[in-house]
Amino acid sequence: MNLRVRDLMEPLRVILGAREPICEAALRLTAHRASAAPVMSRGRLLGMVTREQVQNAVRLGFAEARVGEITCGGVRQVRPGSGLPGLKRALAGIAPAVLVRQPRGAYRGVIARAHLGERLFRTHRAEAHRGDRPLERKLAIALGHDRAELLRVAGRIARSRGMRVCLAGGVVRDLLLERAAPDLDLVVEGDGVALARELGRALGAFMVVHETFATARLDLKEGGRIDVATARREVYERPAALPRVSAGSLLDDLLRRDITINSMMVRLDGAGFGTLIDELNGRRDLRARILRVNNILSFAEDPTRAYRAARLGARLKLKPADETMLSLKMCRRVDAFGALSGTRLFREFSRIATEPDPAAALSWCARLHLLEPLGPGLRYDPAARLAVSKLFAGLRSGRIDASADPARMILMILSRRAAHAERRSLARRLKMTGAAAEMLAVFPRSLRRFLLSLSGSASPSSIARSIERTPPEVVALAWALGPRRVRRRIDQSRSQLQKRRRWVTGEMLKELGLPAGPAFRVILDRLRKARLDGLVRDDQAEAAMARRLVRRRLGMAPVDTSRH
Repeated sequence: MNLRVRDLMEPLRVILGAREPICEAALRLTAHRASAAPVMSRGRLLGMVTREQVQNAVRLGFAEARVGEITCGGVRQVRPGSGLPGLKRALAGIAPAVLVRQPRGAYRGVIARAHLGERLFRTHRAEAHRGDRPLERKLAIALGHDRAELLRVAGRIARSRGMRVCLAGGVVRDLLLERAAPDLDLVVEGDGVALARELGRALGAFMVVHETFATARLDLKEGGRIDVATARREVYERPAALPRVSAGSLLDDLLRRDITINSMMVRLDGAGFGTLIDELNGRRDLRARILRVNNILSFAEDPTRAYRAARLGARLKLKPADETMLSLKMCRRVDAFGALSGTRLFREFSRIATEPDPAAALSWCARLHLLEPLGPGLRYDPAARLAVSKLFAGLRSGRIDASADPARMILMILSRRAAHAERRSLARRLKMTGAAAEMLAVFPRSLRRFLLSLSGSASPSSIARSIERTPPEVVALAWALGPRRVRRRIDQSRSQLQKRRRWVTGEMLKELGLPAGPAFRVILDRLRKARLDGLVRDDQAEAAMARRLVRRRLGMAPVDTSRH
C-alpha cells in the first residue's frame, strides 16, 4: 500500500504558546485528544511537543514551567502528499513530531513519532537505511568472523521465533568509530530471556538470568559477554526515581535512552542484517562530535545520565549541544541531583576511575558543575588535575599499590582543601560508613603524619614500616601530591621490599632450637630491619645474625629491641 502523509496524520487540534504553563498545555492536549501540537513564540513556529512529553514534564515537577522550555529539535514540516521516505527523513532527529503543511502555508495536521509508532519503524526501516548495509562488513571486521557469526545465530533464532533482535547502545557507537567492543548488547522485541536461553544453548555459554528485569547475561567460553534485554518502555514518576518498566517495541527502547549517539541499533534478524537504525540522527552527531540528549528532560528523569555523558564526552572529545546544557539546567531546577541517593551517586561517580583519562572526565564534571551534587568543599583546580594525572600514571605503572581504591582517592584529592566538617558532610551524602568515611574525614592529618615519617633522617626500615602501617590510599596520595623526593623514597622502599627474599624463616628458627612464641616475631623483625638498613648484606650474614640472636634468647640474655 502506497501510504502518504495525509493517510497517517491527525488533524491539527491544538496550537500552544511558548509561554503557556505546561500543566495547562497537558490539559488542552488531553481534552482535545491531540497527540502533538506546534509551539508558537511571537508568531514564529518554535517547534513541536507531544502530549506524552508534557505529561511527563508534569510528573517530574515542571507543571508551572513554560512549554517553550521543553521544546527542542527545531521545526520539521512535511507536505500532505509526501510519501513515507520523506516522512522518515523529517522525523529523523530529536524532534518528537512533525507539522503537516500545505504548499500555500496552511497547517493541516501533525504526526508524532511515538503515536505513529511501529508502522513507520517497521515498514521503511531497511529501505531508509539501505545505504548503511556496509555495516554488515563492519561487523565482521570490527568483531571478527566468529563473533559476527554469533550475531547471525541470534538473528536466525529471533526470526524462527517471530521476534526481532538488534545490536544496540554503545557497541554500535564504537562500531561506527571502529573501536574495539569486547561485550555485546542485544535488544529483543519479544521474549528476550527465551531468546537468550536458546542462544546460550547454541553457543555453550554460561547464562545468568534476571527474570525481574527480563534480561540475561551470556558468558562465552572463549571470553567476552553478551547481554540480552527485552525491549522496554520506561516511565519516571518523579526525578531520580527508578523507572516503571514495561515491555515495549524496539522503537520504544531506542527512545528511552539518554543521548543520541547511544541510541542507535543494528538489525540482526532477516534480510535486514547489518542495517543501521538511527531515528535520532546519532550518526550525524557522532561525526560532528556532538553530545546531544534525546530530550530536554533526560537528566531530570535520571541525573546519573549526566555523569555518564561527562565520561563519554571526555573519552570521545565531544562538544555538548545546547539541548544538553538546557537539560542540566532543568535537572537542577527540580533538584533532581538532591533526590538521587548517595549510593547511586557515588557508584556512578566512581566509574570515572575506569576511564582511559580520568583527569579529562573530571574536567568535564567540573565544567558541567557535576561536582557540587556530591557534597561540599570539592575543588578541581590545576593542582588537583595534576595530582589525578600522577595518581593514575602511578597505578598504571605499578608504582602505586593496586589495593588502593581509586574512586576514594579522587574524592580525597578533590576535598584536600575542604574543612573537616565539609568532608564529614561529603561522607554522609555519599553514604560512606566505617573506615572509608573516617579515612576521608581525617586523611589530611594522616597524610601530614606519613610525609613526616619520610623525612631525610628516616632509615629505610622505618620508611618501610611506615608504608606498611599506613592505609594504601594515603600512601598513594603522598606519592601523587608530594614532591619528587617523596615519590623517590616510596619507590625505593617498595623496590627493596619486592626484591628482598626472606632467607631466614620461622622453620629455620625452630631448627636452631628456638621454641615457638613471641620471640619469633621479634627476631624476624630484627633481621628484616638489619637487611633493609644494609647492616646485613647477604644470606650468610643474615643466617649468622639469626644464630647469634637465637643463642642470646636461649641463654636468656635480653634481645636489644631498642633499634627495632
